[in-house]
Formats: sequence, C-alpha cells, structure tokens
Amino acid sequence: MLCATARSWPAGVWVEQPKWDGFRLLVEVDSRGQAHAWSRHGTVLTRQIADLLASLRSEAPAPLLLDGELVALANSDRGPVQDFGAVCRAVLRNDPLDQARLQFVAFDLLAFDGADLRLQPLTDRDLRLREVLPSVPNIVPIQSWPAAPSAHDAVVELGFEGTVLKHPSSLYRPGRRTAWRKRKARHRARGFVRRGGAK
Repeated sequence: MLCATARSWPAGVWVEQPKWDGFRLLVEVDSRGQAHAWSRHGTVLTRQIADLLASLRSEAPAPLLLDGELVALANSDRGPVQDFGAVCRAVLRNDPLDQARLQFVAFDLLAFDGADLRLQPLTDRDLRLREVLPSVPNIVPIQSWPAAPSAHDAVVELGFEGTVLKHPSSLYRPGRRTAWRKRKARHRARGFVRRGGAK
C-alpha cells in the first residue's frame, strides 16, 4: 500500500506518523520460525539484513508479516540524524559497519498467527502490532498520534522530511491510496536531519 500526496490538510480525524527515509520492506517470520525480507519491488534482502532478522526471529511470535522501513541513524553535533546513505551501503554494498546500524521501523501488521489482517481497520492492526512486536532494540513500532498541522510542523522541525497521514478505518490495499497521504515539509528542518542523498 502506497501513499498519495496530501496537497492540503484533509478533513476529519486522521492518524499521523513520521515519514522515515530508508528502504520500504516487507518482513516475514514464517511458521518454521525463519525470517525473510523483500523490498517493495520484490527484491529479496534477507541476506543483507541477516543480523537484524536474527534478532526478530529469536523474539517474535510466528508466523507474522510486517510492513515498515529499513533505516539507519548516525550521530552529529546536532544530535542523531537519519542516514539514507548508510542504508544504501548496507544493502547494496553489504558494508558490515553500516549493516550493524540498521533498524526496522514497523508501521503495519499484515498477518499474524495464520490470520490475514489486511481487511481489518488500521486502528485494529496498529493495536495488534504493538501487542505482538517483540522488545528488540533495532526493531521498533512507528510512533503514531492524532494528526494535526502543529504536530506535523513539530516532526519537520526534528528533521523528518514530512509525515504520513492515515485514516483510522483504512484497510490495507495494494497500490497508491488516498487513505494514506504523505505530507511533505515546506522548509529545511533543523536538528534531526537526513543525510546521504535523496531516494
């Protein structure tokens, strides 16, 4: 499921999440306890993030299927920054130092214990995600809050490139959907900024 672009603030009640800058991934722990990962274009990335998947495999209940973003953080004199270049080096060049810095930010639970959750509302999937996701330092659920323009501005000030607005009742459907809308920053952020080039 992909986001449409929000050119204006939508009416009604929405959920807001920070827009992370990394590689979109589907991550599965199958019924045998084996973990697998694919990019949104279908490229298998299991080997490139084997250490991260090992920590999930050892702690997560199986089977489950997660949607999320593979990201990396670095430190600077302004504090932590997102480092998209490190994600590229980890995945495309198999750089071990950058692979050790990877994190998976999970923002949706698509299946769990044999049940397909894609036709359940976002609020239900989000609750289940936080219930079943193991407490592993490099695998975390995304932060969510009631959407508001002031909250969007605060996230941008931290250095994110914007936010994603999701309708609470949205089902998980393939393709670009207006039930998920990305709201981009209008100015250069300070503090928690992205480095390493654009996607």
